[in-house]
Amino acid sequence: MTFPASPAAYREATRDSTLEALFNEAVEAAAKAIDWFEKSARRRSKVAKAIRTSALVLFAIGTVAPVTVALFAKFAQSYHTAAGTAAPPFDWLQQLPLAEIGYVLLALAGACVIFDQFFDSSGTWIRARQSQARLKAIVADFKFQWARIMAECGGVLSGDSFANNGVGARLTGLLGDFSKQVEAVNEEDTKEWARRFSANIQRFDQNPNLKVSLEEKSDARAEAAASAEDEAKQQEATKDAQKPASDSPPTTVDVRLAMTSVVGPIDPGSLSLHVDDNDVAVPANGLIELPLEVDVEHTIAGRATSAGKGITGELRTTPTLASHGQSLGLTLQ
Repeated sequence: MTFPASPAAYREATRDSTLEALFNEAVEAAAKAIDWFEKSARRRSKVAKAIRTSALVLFAIGTVAPVTVALFAKFAQSYHTAAGTAAPPFDWLQQLPLAEIGYVLLALAGACVIFDQFFDSSGTWIRARQSQARLKAIVADFKFQWARIMAECGGVLSGDSFANNGVGARLTGLLGDFSKQVEAVNEEDTKEWARRFSANIQRFDQNPNLKVSLEEKSDARAEAAASAEDEAKQQEATKDAQKPASDSPPTTVDVRLAMTSVVGPIDPGSLSLHVDDNDVAVPANGLIELPLEVDVEHTIAGRATSAGKGITGELRTTPTLASHGQSLGLTLQ
């Protein structure tokens, strides 16, 4: 839709149609985002389930194959001893390389799991469902806030009611906050996908079992020294991993915070934020990224003025490691 930037679009004669068009466009954009996450979740769900099912089947068959060989060998030997036959029954089955086939199937099962972890099919499926649910909640909240403002003014957007009660400013401010929240969800999903995929590539490249050495070492002592050095590094890494958790610094995650007002537009320069009684600078767009310690309850309080009247809001949250990159909303009223 061509954005109604012309002043004529907001005059009394065209005001109703302009606000209705803006409302429909904002809701339609959110609906398209929800539909995109729905299709992404379905596609990733099929891939993830196929990979995980294949891994389970291969693992089961690969585990049973060597046991089957041993079972038939003992059964055949017992029958041969008791019956005194020239050749044990099922001798042809014992000749099959079932044990080797079992190891191959176990390797393929592990490869399926690694494939899923590298391309993050299961993780993307879960994140798409979470983002879809978050968008649905944002749309529902926006519609009811819009309906509440309409009910307060009795659906009359013209004349003194529109100007004196600030209905127009409240509606357009609500539309702006809604659009920012929808885009924040899309940005968060893209950011989390990029972070996880980059981490997977880095772990893949740093895996010593997947590196190919292009240089042949002829000195056996150099190989022994390199092997000893690798073993020492592994022992040191094991010791570091076994250190008490209290020796390591507290883990923090970054969460996004959007501050909105249900009373009316926030007066410029009046917005302030306090996290656990500590002042936090607030950007002009009202979107803040906060580093919060995990498994600790944090109190987030915001203060501002709207049309000269004070408005406040408070939010309590206890983030976990899974909260990294998620969005929080703080409503001032």
